[in-house]
Amino acid sequence: MYIREIEKDELNNFVNNHPLGSIYQTYEYNQVQINLGYDVLYLGFFIDDELKGTASILVKKVDGYKYGYIRRGFLTDFNNLNLISSFANTLVSYLGKLNIIGIKLSLPIIKEDSLKYNYLFEHLIANNFYHFGYNNYFEALDPRFEAIISLEDEYITIVKNLKKSLKNRIKQAEEKNVKLFRTDEKKINYIYNQTKNKLHYSKDHFKLMFKEHENNIDYFYAKINPKDHLEDTKLKYFKEEENNTYLNELMTKKLDEKTLNLKLKSDQKLLSLKNELLLATETSKKYKKDIILATAIILKYKDTAYLEIEGYNKLFKNFNAKHLMLLRLIEFYKNQGIKKIHIGGITNPDFDSDFEGLNQFKLAFNPNIIEYAGDFELITNQQLYFLYRNKVTLKNLFKL
Repeated sequence: MYIREIEKDELNNFVNNHPLGSIYQTYEYNQVQINLGYDVLYLGFFIDDELKGTASILVKKVDGYKYGYIRRGFLTDFNNLNLISSFANTLVSYLGKLNIIGIKLSLPIIKEDSLKYNYLFEHLIANNFYHFGYNNYFEALDPRFEAIISLEDEYITIVKNLKKSLKNRIKQAEEKNVKLFRTDEKKINYIYNQTKNKLHYSKDHFKLMFKEHENNIDYFYAKINPKDHLEDTKLKYFKEEENNTYLNELMTKKLDEKTLNLKLKSDQKLLSLKNELLLATETSKKYKKDIILATAIILKYKDTAYLEIEGYNKLFKNFNAKHLMLLRLIEFYKNQGIKKIHIGGITNPDFDSDFEGLNQFKLAFNPNIIEYAGDFELITNQQLYFLYRNKVTLKNLFKL
């Protein structure tokens, strides 16, 4: 076996035809990461000039030493344990000569209770892949638990299977006249402003995403117009006020349990609408332009859509815009023939965490939960890695 750098078409053709291939191994996806300070190595593994595997490696200096990362890869025939051994040995030799001290990999291996998984896992360990453990939170390079919404069923069935609490939030967003739009990079400020404190991506990073992914990227945003929202809320309030007056008059003529219950419900709704009206009035005075409530960038690869980046306006989270947006995205991609939507990682659903709200939001859409094996590390230059670890240890000592 030998390694050489490969071109875009060689890489993407192999990834496209591999059963575990995903957007994370593609040329386009990794090219965007250059804007985050990485160098990229696109490597092919050959036996008798036949391509047997690929690795898209992001390389970055850590404390002066070069270290690599592979997201949901490498790719090869994971049923061929001898091939994996050759792959690992050749990779160590190749990267070691480039003074890359090691690589962290989130392999595309699904954790399951089976002999096949156990054999593969044990073989990786025997070939010097160090396993970081079965983490339950977001400590890994990629989330160990991933939520994927299947679009195979009819849209009406997908909606039926949503949790009741989610349906109520979506209904509230619709009642508040939240609107969803599809746009392009000309309005990149919307998602940049909503994610800059969390992701720290520059505007150039977003522009590079549009350039590299071309026709396989979609950008959506949800908004309200404060003036229109105020007028809608007024109409709802006055309509319910009329209904409440009617029920008051009816009670003077006919006081029964049914009428009393209707009156109590109307009182509650009227109070809620009154509070909404006060808030809508204040909002209309403060904001003269449209308010961007939520944003999302979707990447498409083969039959799958990936919710790559999302943001929302925390000041207006009560509009439930991101809940409505995701449902509209499900409908949109269902109509496009997409088979599934990756909506990102969650923490272990069997453990409590500080990300309970995130979990509840995603699980309410009734996704399939994929559990991966987690991160591995492969040391590729023992001498330099030893120096790196000692340097890190000393740094930590002096921090005490």
